[in-house]
Amino acid sequence: MRVIDVHTHCWIEELAPRVLEIYKSSYKGSQTPWYNGTTVDLIRSMDESGVEKSVVLPVSTKAKQVDVINTWLESYLRHDRLIPFATVHPETENPKEVIDSLAKRGFKGIKLHPLNQDFCPQEERMFHIYDAAIDNDMIIFFHAGTGLDLPAVRGSKKDFDAYFERYPYDKTVLAHLGGVPTLQDNPEVIHGRPGYIDLSYFINVIDDEVLVKVARAHGTKRVMFGTDGPWKSAKSDIEHLSTAGFTQEELEDILYNNAAKLLEL
Repeated sequence: MRVIDVHTHCWIEELAPRVLEIYKSSYKGSQTPWYNGTTVDLIRSMDESGVEKSVVLPVSTKAKQVDVINTWLESYLRHDRLIPFATVHPETENPKEVIDSLAKRGFKGIKLHPLNQDFCPQEERMFHIYDAAIDNDMIIFFHAGTGLDLPAVRGSKKDFDAYFERYPYDKTVLAHLGGVPTLQDNPEVIHGRPGYIDLSYFINVIDDEVLVKVARAHGTKRVMFGTDGPWKSAKSDIEHLSTAGFTQEELEDILYNNAAKLLEL
């Protein structure tokens, strides 16, 4: 089966070792990266795993990082294997101008991280960012739920319910099963929401029965495969997903078709 991984991370080559050490320290040694955080090693991992294309999701933790990260990622916009998204920070000056420029340069979407960027999805200060992305028909890709290194929740079910009430935008993606994998809510809580969710990180972490139930509650035509690489192995996740209880049609949609449609490949 063809595979698109919609949730991977890479860093500028000279910074990648330091970034990995920071994350590993935050995770208290519980995480072993499956590639070294560079685009070259991500592609090697993709080759070993049978992944056709990967979306690279950046996160700027300071507004001054935005231009540096996006300029680096721009060099991959015509890459045949990698699909870079852009980063925007809540404190980015003139976000409409920035996002208009990103769209013209060819970025398909932006990544936002409520925990690392210290915002709630329903905050009014974020509206001009959403408006600009929607005006440019860009994908808005959120981290959702908690994080292993950041237990506080900014991006909970309540937060995204409020976001979707104002922005019922079909090109919204919520990572990590839409923020539900803590199982503090029933899997059905995401039923009826617009947009997509990905399965990143939680394949072979939560019970297969729950994974399938969450995916079907949302609708398997709007669920996408992701690893959260380098923290999960694409090869292992693909193998596990194939025996989790999905039908062949559901697997083909989750592993490739849904992402290809959203990304307009």
